[in-house]
Amino acid sequence: MRNCMRIAAGISVATLALAPRLEARTVELAVDVATEIVREDGASRVLLKVSDLSALQGQVVRRAMLEIPLPDRAVDRDLNLYLYAVDRAWDPATVAWNTPWQRPGGDWRVDGQGVAGIRAGETRAALRFDVAGILREIAEDGQINAGFVLLPGHGSVGDSFLGNERLLLSMLSQAKLSVSFRRLPAKLLR
Repeated sequence: MRNCMRIAAGISVATLALAPRLEARTVELAVDVATEIVREDGASRVLLKVSDLSALQGQVVRRAMLEIPLPDRAVDRDLNLYLYAVDRAWDPATVAWNTPWQRPGGDWRVDGQGVAGIRAGETRAALRFDVAGILREIAEDGQINAGFVLLPGHGSVGDSFLGNERLLLSMLSQAKLSVSFRRLPAKLLR
């Protein structure tokens, strides 16, 4: 009976004991930097960053959600927010609309985008962005961790956070990144 079980399962108890543990772990990380940059005409975007993603190096990211809590009050208009991976390192003490970017307002990758929206008058506890693809690039491919850029409006030139939407900016200190990952098998490590 024991041999039948081993054959049916395709692995032996001894093999199981030697196999690396690949179970998934989930961590929640606080967004520790949130900075708004504003153009002269009032258009704005927000830079967000979880500075220490070292726990993800050499890991396989399974799921990753950036959650931004919303204020209790409803927004005044339909609001779409676009989240992109920033391409260039920046310093929260010196970042501005034109600094340190090659393109005024920020350099980001358009292929790693998350979108979330809320309708005028709607109240919701949080907006959630799927950022698994962006974090996979950082954890598995060694891309730079330069954080995220959050744009209101149509996700291109940018819009402004208006009226009580500005309350959203005060909630960014409570934003968190939830990541589920597992260890990259040793034969795949570089």
